[in-house]
Amino acid sequence: MFVQTSPDAPSVDLYVDSVRVDSNVTYPNATGYIPFTTGLRTLSIMRSGSRDTVQRAVVPVTAGFYYTIFGMDSIARFSSMLLVDNLAPPAAGTAKLRFVQLSPNAPPVDLVVEGSITLFTEEAFTNSTDFVSMNAGTYSFDVKISGTPTILTSAHNVTIASGKIYTLFVRGFTGGVGVTALDTGLLTHN
Repeated sequence: MFVQTSPDAPSVDLYVDSVRVDSNVTYPNATGYIPFTTGLRTLSIMRSGSRDTVQRAVVPVTAGFYYTIFGMDSIARFSSMLLVDNLAPPAAGTAKLRFVQLSPNAPPVDLVVEGSITLFTEEAFTNSTDFVSMNAGTYSFDVKISGTPTILTSAHNVTIASGKIYTLFVRGFTGGVGVTALDTGLLTHN
């Protein structure tokens, strides 16, 4: 799965070993899982409709594993991050959630549920957490400057369904406006 979290990047096409596997991926969208052949694969992220490479990376692909690749930062400093997705089913009545901090100029943050329960702390740019189990339900999440009551952004009325696996992430820039403003995104992996 590829997630475009670079707010000022153009739409991109994705190539694996010189074969286009998806096209016109725009901020803040994601692809579904794309099957790769196992081994070392060359992933090329290119401006849509051209062969202008935004980034190229060698990705180790192992059979039976699922991966999420985040395209991140500004277009001038574009980079990517590869995470292995643990898609083992959660216990009955629960879901799994992880958190990824993808705002390059945000300070370290805490993820707080409904204003009181801190799930994750001190998450700096490119930090990702392990998946944690949560009861199914509807939640509001606050992204706060670590150790303070200052809320940078929030995600309200987020439905966490039983049996599902999610990644909640922060994207954009602190102080950004419009499409580049600090915001959250939610991926459903299954």
